[in-house]
Amino acid sequence: MKAFYHLVSILLILTSYSCASSGDLQGGPKDTVAPKLIVEKSSPNFALRNTQRSFVFTFDEFVEVKEVIKQVLVSPPLVYIPRIKARGKEVSFSFNEKEELKENTTYIIQFGEAIRDYTEQNKVLNFKHVFSTGDVIDSLELKGKITDETKGEGVAGISVMLYDDLLDSAIIRRKPFYFTKTDASGNFELGNLKNDTFRLIAIKDENNNLQFDELNELIAFDDHFVSWSDSVSEKRNLVLYKTDVTPLYSGYKHKSSGLLGIKWHTEPKLLPTVKLEPEPDEMASWLRGDSMFVYYHYLTAPDSFWLEAGKKRVRLAMPDTSAIPRSLSFQPEFGSVGIVPGDTLWIDWERPIASIDKSLISLGDSSTTLKYEIVKAYPKKTGIFASMLPKQAYNLTILPGAFKDVYGNTHDTLSQSLKTFAIEKLSQLKLEVVGLDSTKQYLVNLLKANKILKTSQIQNAGHQILSFDRLKSDTYTVQIIEDSNANGRVDAASYWEQKPAEKVKQYNLEKLRESWTLETKVDYRENSQPAPNNPGIR
Repeated sequence: MKAFYHLVSILLILTSYSCASSGDLQGGPKDTVAPKLIVEKSSPNFALRNTQRSFVFTFDEFVEVKEVIKQVLVSPPLVYIPRIKARGKEVSFSFNEKEELKENTTYIIQFGEAIRDYTEQNKVLNFKHVFSTGDVIDSLELKGKITDETKGEGVAGISVMLYDDLLDSAIIRRKPFYFTKTDASGNFELGNLKNDTFRLIAIKDENNNLQFDELNELIAFDDHFVSWSDSVSEKRNLVLYKTDVTPLYSGYKHKSSGLLGIKWHTEPKLLPTVKLEPEPDEMASWLRGDSMFVYYHYLTAPDSFWLEAGKKRVRLAMPDTSAIPRSLSFQPEFGSVGIVPGDTLWIDWERPIASIDKSLISLGDSSTTLKYEIVKAYPKKTGIFASMLPKQAYNLTILPGAFKDVYGNTHDTLSQSLKTFAIEKLSQLKLEVVGLDSTKQYLVNLLKANKILKTSQIQNAGHQILSFDRLKSDTYTVQIIEDSNANGRVDAASYWEQKPAEKVKQYNLEKLRESWTLETKVDYRENSQPAPNNPGIR
């Protein structure tokens, strides 16, 4: 009987312990605090005449180390890989036994984001250990801020790096001599630097390898080297850019005779140059995302031909003509209602249009047929322009055979009712742009949902008033581009040419109401959003 009561007591104790444990696991807020160093239990920092080859760092909770090859950086760079490990609350660092430490040299061991707590992975940021093998610790410093190119705001978590190798290719060949990361406001500080000359680079290091991946990463750079003369502290502010990457050929599709698809490793901004050999009698090309489509036609078709795309040269066989498409699809870029009088009705076709029969196209109302013009913008895009009246109902009919592609294929019937917008409901924007450099050219874009609706150009003027008419009630954004080379487009940065990106600034406008003229001003010298001068004029 005593054994029975003894067993029951044990079960009750175990049950109580289980309940208490369960409550502890579920209770309390999530730990978001990074481990803290216990200085008195760690190897002393900033030691002089150091002869130790191993260091121990003790924290206030259990820790682990991750991605040490990527995250841990020792300055000056080492010949051999050190040993770094975590055990309990301690992190140890040991130089390889073959490593020879230099005399009278300041060493900085930067752990990046390698150290983190064991349970919640809270990272110890910018932790470093400094010592000198001589009597002096280097004391120069570099401070600054990294901002984004559009809004001029500080960017957090950017890797800021100094290279003693001054060649521009160092950023893809080796790790930096010193590095740190920006704080939440985009500020950075590098200390204990030696008196030397450095190249300053900052990147949004997406893969945390401390090397520049031009395809995926943003970069900030200074075309002047960093050095110290009279002051122990230097300051540099940099702007983060997306660089202009040359698209690289990555493959092709050639299922149909006369149509070739070429894939690029990144989306081209402009049509890349490609050649076909022998040269076709007809050839047209266009872009769609990261692909380029090339229409070609030979009066006498060869069995095969050569494609030259970038540095690639590929021999292509001519596909079986049975693979030629037999239909032509299309996508109208206009709806049935809200057509603004004076707008062009655009149609995007699946393939380039070779012939147009206007007798199979009609646009009119119940009593009148309108005269219209056909506009071609791209090899596969056509527009219909007619003088439509406001507040009027029309019908557009496009019969099969009106448009034929390069293979002679045609489309299904398009019959669409159209209703034009009332002129009195349209609005106007009068925009005064000030703060410009009168020696430069600027492009001013009016955007809606990041799509450019209208573009104006300003040349040789410090300020100018622009008028945008026939606008629907909506919210718009003004984008101003400093077109430095006057080529009519925005150019990205090029690190290899040490060329910064052309400045682009955006300003949100007050919502445009119906039957309204909104007068507002934007100052190009400011990054803040502009406020209208008045609520509008009827």
